[in-house]
Amino acid sequence: MYKKILLPVSGKSHGQRAQKALKHAMGLCSGEIILLHVTEPLPQIVGGEAHAELKREEAAKGLTLLCPPIETLEKAGISFHTRVDRKSTRLNSSHGP
Repeated sequence: MYKKILLPVSGKSHGQRAQKALKHAMGLCSGEIILLHVTEPLPQIVGGEAHAELKREEAAKGLTLLCPPIETLEKAGISFHTRVDRKSTRLNSSHGP
């Protein structure tokens, strides 16, 4: 049994793949399931309040996509939390010196 499982939810296929993966994860997890949705980067040409509004809209869309798995986990009484992140356009490196 795993203590934590990260379950990405893309919104493709109306979440059917995520629901199938969730049911499998529920049988493997003795702790917490983390639901994750990653949005596309926002255009760099948009700034100020318009940029903030776009971020809020993307976060709201992400939470809407997470609703079906949230309902499933709540009904099953399984501990979970959600996260909606924005995809980075930068390359990250974890190489040492």
